[in-house]
Amino acid sequence: MPYKSRFLTYAPWSGQLNNTRMCFETALIFALLTGRTLVLPNNYRLENEPELVRGRFQPLHPQEFLDLSSIRQVIDIIPYREYAPLCGRSVHKHNVRFGVNTTVFCHPNIPKNGSVEHANLVDYAAGRINLLEFSGEVNKCTIINIETANLEHFYTFFFFLDNATAAKCNALIRDRVRFGPEISNLASMAASRLGPFSAAHIRRGDFVQQYPGQNLPIESLIANITKYATKGARLYVATDEHDLRFFNRLHDYYDMVFMADLNGLFPRKMSKASLACFEQELCSLADVFVGTRLSTFSGYVTRLRGYRNAVDKEVYFTDGYRVREVSLCGMHRYSWSSWLAAGNPLWGREYKEGWEW
Repeated sequence: MPYKSRFLTYAPWSGQLNNTRMCFETALIFALLTGRTLVLPNNYRLENEPELVRGRFQPLHPQEFLDLSSIRQVIDIIPYREYAPLCGRSVHKHNVRFGVNTTVFCHPNIPKNGSVEHANLVDYAAGRINLLEFSGEVNKCTIINIETANLEHFYTFFFFLDNATAAKCNALIRDRVRFGPEISNLASMAASRLGPFSAAHIRRGDFVQQYPGQNLPIESLIANITKYATKGARLYVATDEHDLRFFNRLHDYYDMVFMADLNGLFPRKMSKASLACFEQELCSLADVFVGTRLSTFSGYVTRLRGYRNAVDKEVYFTDGYRVREVSLCGMHRYSWSSWLAAGNPLWGREYKEGWEW
């Protein structure tokens, strides 16, 4: 058998590209920690396949926007159609469920109450009370099945007692979970053509129906973007707004550039997912980036900027929201503590722990 004889299966998050990536990253860490072949779910779709099948949303397959060949150098990955014949009904299978944004997975185990490690875990959990570990019996089974689709950053979900293991997992995601080289090369070319520039991601469309507070008038966008991006500079705007006349007043403050202005850069027609990844890469190369709060697209741009060691790695939002990373008692050990305490979802931004380790 060309694959490991033990497998890890998981439920994909039923969402768009960046939600899918986040869930995939978590599955990769589980596979790495348990030394298993990762099975890609059967309900992923390819770019040319419909999003809805019998009324159910099908998330995009990671191979459509990530370079899986690099990941396969470290982790065995198998499509479901090849996995199914290998595992009959008699195999030992363990199902794992947990609440989203309520659980912390501890490796190799949950530290004992009263220990220094447990005190650190309490800080890390920042109010999350469900703790999960894999016992010896779980590790012995043929299949570990993660039944819960996970929507949180891998580095906020896995608590490690061993710093070397934590560094290994962080390096896996940083170095291996990457967009294809064509996307990265095009983004570098575009950044070179633009010269010095700032960038903003202004999410609209169905997003503002889900989060009405992000349906900002142009006056608010201008006020908040000009706080961070120097007036008169070139500003690249990544947006799903179809009527670009919405941004007319921004032209009074910036030399505006949109995706449509870069059409001549692309050697061929690119998929919708590839174009979205291109815009994330391009925004990560900007001098300053202002994102949409609660958008995982914007969040990942922040992490990419951290990976690149951008001069300005601060988190700025188009709604002007700012959360202090400190409490009244001083600096929090983990930068998501204040964010969660303010009632924000864990996935609603990225944090410095994603690239500083």
